[in-house]
Amino acid sequence: MADRAWQREKARALAWRVLPAFLIVALLCVTADAFLQLGTRARLACLGVEFAAALLLFVICLRIGWLRRNPPERTARFLEARDAELGSKLINALQLADQADDARLTSLTRSLAAQAVGVYDAELGRADLPRLAITGEAKRRRKHAAWVLLAFAGLLAAFYPVTKIVLPRFLDPLGDHPPYAFTRVEITDPGEAAGDVIYGGKFTVKVRWNGHEPRELFISAHPPGKPAEVVTLPMIREGADGFTQEIGDVRTDLVLVAHSRTRSFYSHTREVRVLLTPKIDRAFLEITPPAYTEIKPEERPFAFKSASALMGSELRFRLQSNRPLSEGVIEVTGEDGRVERVPLTVRGEKEVGGSLVLKDNVRLKFRLTDISRLPSDDQPEALISATHDLPPVVRVAEPLHDGYVSRDFKLNARFEGSDDYGVRTLRIHRALNGVYSEPKVITYEGAQRYSAEALVFDFVALGVRSGDTVSLFAEAIDNAPEPKLSRSQTVTMTIISEEEYNDFLREATDVRDLSGKYQELINNFHDLREEQKKLAGEAAAIRERMKTPEQAKAAAAEFDALTARQSDINQRLKKHAERMQNFVRKDPLYDFEKDLQKQLTREANEILRTTALNNGAVDELAQSTVLPDGKRQLSPETFEEMKREAQEHAERLGAREEKLAESVEKPLQDLSRLHDVIKAFNQFERLHQAQQSLAEQARAYEDKGPLNREDQLALKDLAAQQQAVREALEQLPARLREKADAAKEDFPKACSSATALADAIEKERLAASAGAATGRMLEGDGEQGAKLARRLEQDMAKLMGQCQGGQGEAGNELDDYLSLNLPGEKGQSFEQMRKSRKGEGGNGFPKMGRGDAQGSGSGYSMSSGQQPPVLGNEASPKGDSSAQQITGSDGQSAGKSAGASPALQMDKPDVIKGLNPTDRKSDATPGESSIDEYRTLVDEYFKKITRP
Repeated sequence: MADRAWQREKARALAWRVLPAFLIVALLCVTADAFLQLGTRARLACLGVEFAAALLLFVICLRIGWLRRNPPERTARFLEARDAELGSKLINALQLADQADDARLTSLTRSLAAQAVGVYDAELGRADLPRLAITGEAKRRRKHAAWVLLAFAGLLAAFYPVTKIVLPRFLDPLGDHPPYAFTRVEITDPGEAAGDVIYGGKFTVKVRWNGHEPRELFISAHPPGKPAEVVTLPMIREGADGFTQEIGDVRTDLVLVAHSRTRSFYSHTREVRVLLTPKIDRAFLEITPPAYTEIKPEERPFAFKSASALMGSELRFRLQSNRPLSEGVIEVTGEDGRVERVPLTVRGEKEVGGSLVLKDNVRLKFRLTDISRLPSDDQPEALISATHDLPPVVRVAEPLHDGYVSRDFKLNARFEGSDDYGVRTLRIHRALNGVYSEPKVITYEGAQRYSAEALVFDFVALGVRSGDTVSLFAEAIDNAPEPKLSRSQTVTMTIISEEEYNDFLREATDVRDLSGKYQELINNFHDLREEQKKLAGEAAAIRERMKTPEQAKAAAAEFDALTARQSDINQRLKKHAERMQNFVRKDPLYDFEKDLQKQLTREANEILRTTALNNGAVDELAQSTVLPDGKRQLSPETFEEMKREAQEHAERLGAREEKLAESVEKPLQDLSRLHDVIKAFNQFERLHQAQQSLAEQARAYEDKGPLNREDQLALKDLAAQQQAVREALEQLPARLREKADAAKEDFPKACSSATALADAIEKERLAASAGAATGRMLEGDGEQGAKLARRLEQDMAKLMGQCQGGQGEAGNELDDYLSLNLPGEKGQSFEQMRKSRKGEGGNGFPKMGRGDAQGSGSGYSMSSGQQPPVLGNEASPKGDSSAQQITGSDGQSAGKSAGASPALQMDKPDVIKGLNPTDRKSDATPGESSIDEYRTLVDEYFKKITRP
């Protein structure tokens, strides 16, 4: 037992003595990995060496402590050396025991030896020999090893940021443990849990870093277990501490790792799983409308949202998937709930397609199946609405409303038709005094989605008389297999004489409007003259640069440009002069315009003369620069002559402009101011006429006694009209004085009369009388209201002589002014100016127009309604928003209807409402027509009126 205890003590001591060496070797391996980033094999080698050494130590210790035995004499000597009290008892006892067992000795000797052994056993039995064999060496070695182990743990703790990364690499050498590095990267997306991606799809890898900033990062991906098939991509920096990269067309599971170019550092691996379920990547829809629409089929991406198509259209679908496909199907659910299946056939490895004809509103559900017979998880749905071919839209675009048209005006009627899928036929109906001729039929080839036709009516050539009516409407027929027809509104134009047309305009306009037309003419001439001045300045600038003949020769292009511009200006001057020669109509709005035309003609002739002079001089100068051999020869004198001609031409044009301002512009300004005074006189006269009518109507409630409800309502309506008269009377004196002050220099007598009338209106307190009458009417006092209204009319009648006298003064001064400034026939200019009623509808005062008075009525009525348009040949200044007439210079309509306010719409277009034609493109060519086409219209008319 003592020998075994001694051997085990030696084995334990050996183990504790070798343990620090093991720790030092482990520390060296960890340090080497931290600095050298040992590979898996190196780490496994380190672990193998450590494990082999530990196993060898274990075997040695096992042999020493449990297998090996010492000779008894050695053990005895060891124990005797450990305890002096034993002396040599142990060795003696061993020797005596050997003698007792030695057969060669005598029995006595063996017996004595045995007795001596018994004595020693008795003495040694009291000694604890196993305990005596334990020397304490193992304990000392264990304590030393503990200090070494504590130091080892301290080092690991001190370098924990390193050891926490490196130790797992040794504890799990085959695991996913990146080496220690100053730059640490981590894949944040996908995370530790494996990410999923659809077959053929794509995903984004996101990486974050810590420590030293990396200049670049790479992402490597390979199928699990196949590192040789690795694919490496550079990553893109995203933000301050991140990188990203997209990996597409993924068809197998992947293992990802982010690393540097040299793999001096890399991240933990991440896994991506591929889902093999088929998915609809893209879809396309091609709509083929019915053949009659002639619309080409067009394929567009389909997002499985609501769509619409014309009834009978063919819908072709193409679906593309991420997986190889074996088939597909569309479930078609109609409005009746029935479900039909439309198969989708394979058209490529990853594409299926099919078609159906749209017959009703349907709901579609799409499903795919891949080659592994796996159905798609997503089964998108879409609603397809079947639209119907609506009737076409047709209208009379010009004129738009019923109205009046001057007999000598060439009416340019325009008709427009449109349809989503094409207008086949446009039928234009025309009637004279209600008698319709055969319609004009225009048939279009192909899908004409917008059509526009124009017809010109020359009423003089047609023999149409004043008072006749011309009615127009159009019908449009689409190109559907079952055609649909729509009808426009009917527009009726009443033919009026030129004098009636002039009267319409005289009521709606004044001389100031007329002056705008002439001012536009003068402004155009001013612009041409400014261009001529600019050209003269440029010619002078070029001449200043031409110091030598060589410089003049090099400036041939500039000379040619100057002559070309001069020719263009002269051509426009010629056209402008020709316009001036025919600017005023044969029967103008005011007779004094005939004298204005004489002034315009005189100045136009002068413009033509100076233009001809300049043309001749420039042509002669240009010819002088061409030598007989065809070469050009220019000199400083050439440019000097060009400058002189341009400047003289500009000066002559300037003289003509001044003359135009003196002979045309100033008279019109003066006459405009006089016309304002005349209109103020006219307003008082019409107010008196309105008051006469109002007082007459109020007599109906004068002697009725108590008024019933209907009478009170009627009296309140009269009170509103009486209030309007009061407001106009309040404002009229100030207007009379204002207009008189502006015109008194040229027309002192008329202006003095206007001022006197204003004083009289205020002196007689006409506005106060009108207010009193209004108050009594509002109170329902018919008797006093009628008396006060009649008294006001009588007071106004007293001033009518003064008003008419003022108008007479205005007429006389107008004649004197025209004789002095526009010599010629006086004509009826004053009476024509008196007809103007412009400006009488302001400030809440109802417009007064000619009514259909019966019996001995005055023929005037109070009205605030709109008047129908009037078309004629009177020109208006461009851009004048207050103009009453918008026509072309050739006498044809060119845009909005002329005349007064727009007409009330008589007929509505006979079409379905809600159809928006604004998206239809216009590619129709306006039709041409001649007067002969309308002979049939007149013939039908006279046949009917002469039929027995």
